[in-house]
Amino acid sequence: YLVSELTSIGNIYRLVVAASGGVTYAVTVAVIIVVVTVTYTSIAGLPASIVTDKFQAIMMGCLVVLITIAVTGYSENHVTKEEYAYASQWTAEGFYALVTLFVAIACAE
Repeated sequence: YLVSELTSIGNIYRLVVAASGGVTYAVTVAVIIVVVTVTYTSIAGLPASIVTDKFQAIMMGCLVVLITIAVTGYSENHVTKEEYAYASQWTAEGFYALVTLFVAIACAE
C-alpha cells in the first residue's frame, strides 16, 4: 500500500513539474513524505496517524471548494475547446499514474 501511494505521489508530482526536472524532485518529495510520516508515527503512534488523516480530509474538502470557486468564478480560468482537447488526450504517463492510483486506493480498502 505505502509503495503504491508513494509511487502515485511521485508520478503525479513528476507530471506536474515535468518541464523543470520533475524526476529528481519526485524522488525528493517521496523521500520527504516517508521521513515525515515515519517520524510522527514512530513518536506518537496510530493516534497521530488518525489525526493527520482527519486533518488531510478537512484540507482536501476545503481545497476542492476553493478550486471549484476559482475555476468557475473567474472568466480567465475558462478552458477553450482547443485547450480541453489538448489536456484530455491519453498519454502513457497519465495512464501509468491512473493505474498506480487505482492500486493505491484498492489496497487502502
